[in-house]
Amino acid sequence: MCNPHIEINTHCYINNLVYYLSRFHRYITHVENVILHQLNITIRDRENDHVSVYLYILNRIDKNKMAERLIELDSAILKDTAHRDIVEALVVVGKQILIDCMRELQTITDNYTNREMFPQHSTDIYNVLLKYKKAIINYCAYSQIETIKFLITYGSKRTVCSWNLEDGGMDNMQYKNKTEMMEDIQRIQNIMTANRGT
Repeated sequence: MCNPHIEINTHCYINNLVYYLSRFHRYITHVENVILHQLNITIRDRENDHVSVYLYILNRIDKNKMAERLIELDSAILKDTAHRDIVEALVVVGKQILIDCMRELQTITDNYTNREMFPQHSTDIYNVLLKYKKAIINYCAYSQIETIKFLITYGSKRTVCSWNLEDGGMDNMQYKNKTEMMEDIQRIQNIMTANRGT
């Protein structure tokens, strides 16, 4: 016979984890369809920007001005490509984490045959969800550190979308200076260490 108090607590923990994973799914979908999409458009537009060459051909600018503009354009493409690589990796890994989680949950559900197995079944589901929540925290932490390093490398002031490691959900990161960035890297590393320890 199942203990109803254990069932209620287990259901509560499972519901919280399912909510966390569903919010992460929305976050990854947003990152893919909004942020990554916009970065791809920006990079493509810059790669197709030949205005300075046309202006040079029409004698509106001299060779030095054209070279200066082309170097600026190449630098902007390099910067956006570096950011896109980080975002694209986040989307690919994030989707794979969710796919692996669903597959593992399906295997557990397929093995569940009767009501007497419920306590073990619930524990198995809880363990799988917790395992993938930790995987999300670890990868998102790594991705955020890479994003901050990108901001430092390129001296960028852009606001970047990130996953809230403590509560789940989407946050926007913007830093005033390098000190704030380094402090946040340390904070994120502490979360990763604590996450591995639990």
